[in-house]
Amino acid sequence: MSKTIEFNIFKGSESGDVNPDTIRRTIQPSEVFVEISHAGLCGTDRLFKHKGIALGHEGAGTVRDVGSAVTTFKAGDKVGFGWVRKVCGHCDFCVGGHDQYCQNREQYGKENTEIGAFATHAVWHESMLVKLPDDLEPEYAAPLMCGGATVWTALTCYDIKPGDRVGIQGIGGLGHMAIQFASKLGCDVVVFSSSAAKKDEATGLGANEFHTMENGGLRGAVRPVKHLLWCGNAPPDFSKIFPVMSPDSTIYLLTVSTEQPPLPVMPLISNGIRIQGSAVASRVAVRKMLRFVSLHRIRPIIMTWPMTKDGIQAAFQILEQGKMRMPPTRASNLSPNLLNSIFTSLAHPSRRWSLLRTLQSDNPCDINGELRGTATFHPLQRTPTASDRRDVVYREEGELPNTFGAGLRWTKKYIWRQGENGGISVWFVKVKPTVKQQAQEEEEDEADYLFHNFDFEGQDGAEVDKDNKESAFVSPPVPPLVAGSEDTAVIMARGNHLCINDMYRTAYAFRVRPGSGEVVSWASRHVVKGPKKNQDIVNLYRMGG
Repeated sequence: MSKTIEFNIFKGSESGDVNPDTIRRTIQPSEVFVEISHAGLCGTDRLFKHKGIALGHEGAGTVRDVGSAVTTFKAGDKVGFGWVRKVCGHCDFCVGGHDQYCQNREQYGKENTEIGAFATHAVWHESMLVKLPDDLEPEYAAPLMCGGATVWTALTCYDIKPGDRVGIQGIGGLGHMAIQFASKLGCDVVVFSSSAAKKDEATGLGANEFHTMENGGLRGAVRPVKHLLWCGNAPPDFSKIFPVMSPDSTIYLLTVSTEQPPLPVMPLISNGIRIQGSAVASRVAVRKMLRFVSLHRIRPIIMTWPMTKDGIQAAFQILEQGKMRMPPTRASNLSPNLLNSIFTSLAHPSRRWSLLRTLQSDNPCDINGELRGTATFHPLQRTPTASDRRDVVYREEGELPNTFGAGLRWTKKYIWRQGENGGISVWFVKVKPTVKQQAQEEEEDEADYLFHNFDFEGQDGAEVDKDNKESAFVSPPVPPLVAGSEDTAVIMARGNHLCINDMYRTAYAFRVRPGSGEVVSWASRHVVKGPKKNQDIVNLYRMGG
């Protein structure tokens, strides 16, 4: 027997006002009844605001009931849904893994126009609903269902490979996710924006280069890109884009505009440039994206409003005014003042940290056992390009075991950076081309590319050493107890990094004095997995050395 349910939705109108409505709906055998907790506002939603249909197409929530023929979902499952509501499952596109192009599909804005994401509930066909990873919060899952899935498809379902030079135009809803995906996929990420002020945003998200485009044209010279993802709101001006493209390259159009830009044909033909349209994502692509997001702890940067008439209209107003803003580094649930205190205390040039490193590896050629050394931080003498940024050089050194030869030493450097909002990140140091240059002082070191951002969470006590080696993140070791540290708190941070085929899962724990944020000891851990690597490296730091 079919089930009938009642729920509330928010609809557009000819005037553009958002109006609530109540509908009754019968759950069909292959349909799923979802209670919506969060919905994303996509740029495409502006095209439907003046129509009398249910609004929103990026949703996340919990299954509350299922039809009699549903086999893959049950009550209590955390799920998400996007642009396409239903596919046939039998056509060439569906069986070929491109079901978003199913010619019998039902999609938002055309069929079932009383169903949307701006609602208390939705009824969705089983075929295009996806389960969410346990560690992905629904407020971050919702924007991935369309915007995230769109850029993921362009980056993974065509011919983009690690090491390719990939341009991303625009740092809005799609662009900021494309930067994170492309960086973690190992691409050389080049960002183009109309605003020079967004350079730190782009760099913090993982861009290797940033260039300003004025009036649709490039300001200054740039080495051409192999692929360009067009993520901006304005329609592309191809005459100004083609000079950025290398021969045999591809432009991916990912956003919708009511304007039809002219297309110069001659440079297209003479340079073998392709223009590729791409719509959202197939089911398998969305599943792979969600696994990737979970593994790398990638999150959209979001603003939130209540799911009410006033809240939705306020969100639309901000979107239409172009006032959506994102912080330059990833969000942290710690205050900027505390982050500043931690960074200042940790990296004070007068401090010298003793380092005890324990290495475990399945590779007999790797070092196994303990290494002892010291670690110091030194501020860069060169003035950073951003006045609101602090860069320090982390340097560690010590003596290798005699089994590797008498008197042999090891040393390693990274650049630690604190951004405008207090967020902390670690960067690889740019390799100098000559031995003479390598021997010069630290003030000439400069950041090359991002190792990881710190995702912080605070925790009291020492229950931080539990581990599940197959999880997306690893737990940090317990930072050493030192004299006078009885009343300290342990603050943890994590960050992952994919290096070609090797995944580095990194965790930190800082023992700090409440109130002052002074770091009295700290610890870090790197678990490295790959075709030729299976390493577990634990570092314990305490004052002195």
